[in-house]
Amino acid sequence: MRHFILSALLLILLSFALPAIAEMHVSRAVLCSGVEDLEPVETVENVTADMGQIYFFAEIKEAGEESQIKHIWYYNDDPVAEIPITVSGPRWRTYSYKALSENMTGEWHVDVVDENGNVLQSVPFTVK
Repeated sequence: MRHFILSALLLILLSFALPAIAEMHVSRAVLCSGVEDLEPVETVENVTADMGQIYFFAEIKEAGEESQIKHIWYYNDDPVAEIPITVSGPRWRTYSYKALSENMTGEWHVDVVDENGNVLQSVPFTVK
């Protein structure tokens, strides 16, 4: 019994001593009218084709030494752009953008995808 209690105490102490392994994740993801100094400018709620272009900003946390992600832009569930991005470190801010035209109204979404194909974040929007 004494051995069991000592083993349990050791496991508890080790769980406090070992750092938790953090997983890469998206902490912020917004559509915006532009990006300045790696921060989104004017978050956009209503996207219209006459805007000319729309930006997708994402902040990635816990990317590790170096990882690959992609911003994949979908129009009516069809991929229309795939932007590979290298990220690293505890905090990485990045963005991509898509030019819009009058014939691109409808349902859109942008996915942030890791190098294993896992969707980390998906942001849907409608272009009117």
